[in-house]
Amino acid sequence: MASGIASTSRQIGQCLGIAVAGSILAGNLAGQPLRAGFVPASHADWLLLAAMGGVVFVLALVTTSRWALGTAVRTAAMFDTDDSGTAEPRASGPLRLLSGDLPQGH
Repeated sequence: MASGIASTSRQIGQCLGIAVAGSILAGNLAGQPLRAGFVPASHADWLLLAAMGGVVFVLALVTTSRWALGTAVRTAAMFDTDDSGTAEPRASGPLRLLSGDLPQGH
């Protein structure tokens, strides 16, 4: 089920991206012949592509920061229980607890 939702979301995003890029290109052509105006009209699309790449880069930095990993460990600890049924924060998988990641005195 989750893979179907992820695949559908990806396809919808691709379709919307193509539609937006095509609309920008068509708007910038503004009656010019395709052969003469395509390259200059596509500059705005290339700028949009570069800007979205920058957004993805910033999101990658934020979501892999020490703060984000600490948040992931704290959230996992809320749902993680040991064999006795008590919630005990512990690292599982690639996440590791670092000093200062968990709130003190709770």
